[in-house]
Amino acid sequence: HLAAQQQFQFLSVEARLALAERASALQQMGAQELVRLLQGDPDNLVRARTQVGKAESNSSQASTCELRAFGMLEIFVGQEKISEQKLKASKVKFMLAYLAAQGSVSEDMLMDLFWGDQSNPRACLHKAVSTLRSALEPRLSCPILLRESGRMQINPEIELWHDLTEFRQSVAVPETAPEAWHQLRRALVLYRGPYLDGCYYNWAVLMRSELETKAAQASFQVAQLAVTRNAPQLALEYSLRCLELDPMRQDALLLALKNHVSLGRPAAAVSLYEKHCTRLQREYGVEPTTELLREYHTAKLGIT
Repeated sequence: HLAAQQQFQFLSVEARLALAERASALQQMGAQELVRLLQGDPDNLVRARTQVGKAESNSSQASTCELRAFGMLEIFVGQEKISEQKLKASKVKFMLAYLAAQGSVSEDMLMDLFWGDQSNPRACLHKAVSTLRSALEPRLSCPILLRESGRMQINPEIELWHDLTEFRQSVAVPETAPEAWHQLRRALVLYRGPYLDGCYYNWAVLMRSELETKAAQASFQVAQLAVTRNAPQLALEYSLRCLELDPMRQDALLLALKNHVSLGRPAAAVSLYEKHCTRLQREYGVEPTTELLREYHTAKLGIT
């Protein structure tokens, strides 16, 4: 931890997040100065994770709730992960995720979305609310939900950290803004996997597709910025990530080919093109653009 403290300004966001996850352990090891640096980190996510650790170590009750909606949904109160057993049914946690994403929602809409096929959806909603309260409120300093005039929302007194909110804020930064390099990469750290992976409600499927598109675009933007920073390896990595998220992005494939060639790997460029274009033609019926073909032949000429 002394080495991390001395090199703190050079650590990546990923490395600082890993340290923030261990804030309580660092405090116990006597690394108060490192924890202080994490608490003052310029990245909101690093600060939030560090504050979670601080709340856990100083109090049996917390005002912080954390929802990690990318990948499999995870819910934390303080540093305690709420187990599936406590939530009892997947609908309960997905309702909380929906409220976190939408804000104030009518109870009629919740009943229609989650229990529209039940004979008594209102009783199902009341049971879900009771389950949430039993699972979360023993560790919270205030109620998890507010219900008023037929509407429901997460209590605004709770310090809610939601990776979806943070992701949306980061990808909304214009590519030309000075903080774009940092914010777009941060968004891709937050994007651990498909939104609410395993949830097949229509609203979740639509949001999953929308957010995957945004993550692909953020990857491409970072790749472009890496080119301007003369960092071809990073440009290659992020263009390939864009392709993983959206195989139809021929602009990302073109950028990947150019960076393979720039790095002195024309054979890798040829292999990537042939593999990816075969997939495009077979699965999507899409032919490569003229610019892609030109770059492919340039790469072939570079193989000795």
